[in-house]
Amino acid sequence: MCDFHYVMRSLHLAEFMSHSGAVKALGVACLVVAFSDSLAYAIKIARPGSGVWRILKRPLEPIPVTRRFRTAERERRLRMAEERSQVVNRATRERIANLEFYDAVSMVRDLRTGLGGEIWVQRHGDEPSDDQGPIDVLTMDGRYLGSCPAGALAMPDAFGPGGLVAFIERNELDVETVVVRRPVGL
Repeated sequence: MCDFHYVMRSLHLAEFMSHSGAVKALGVACLVVAFSDSLAYAIKIARPGSGVWRILKRPLEPIPVTRRFRTAERERRLRMAEERSQVVNRATRERIANLEFYDAVSMVRDLRTGLGGEIWVQRHGDEPSDDQGPIDVLTMDGRYLGSCPAGALAMPDAFGPGGLVAFIERNELDVETVVVRRPVGL
């Protein structure tokens, strides 16, 4: 379970990043890179000049793309096109009908790293097209720190000192505000 202690203040993202040291970190040469380039849950850790030196895995397999999924995705895209326009032209309908799909859906949907080197991995949700699934937090040496269930936490927009994370949120007037939170239980 992911509970939060909310820091009851808002500030500009640049101010948060300058307090966190992230702005200074951007000027330093990157020593380690984390990336995912496969369908499986496999996070590769690499160093410039020496390549991949570690692969972090979890026993989670990619989801096969079924006929039901293909049909549901085509229907979803058609609904979206109809919501954007009263009239969906023939070319748009043909493009949607002729969509091609890969055989499986990747486990990893988003990947970010915190200031302390923690690796935040967002998996797909309950449905293969759902990008807002659970978020796992790992260390570079492969230690599992915990997970936040789908919907409990969005992927942070920035990371701060002492485990703080920042999110850019929009209010009803479309004004952006940076909200800082401290995830507990990770």
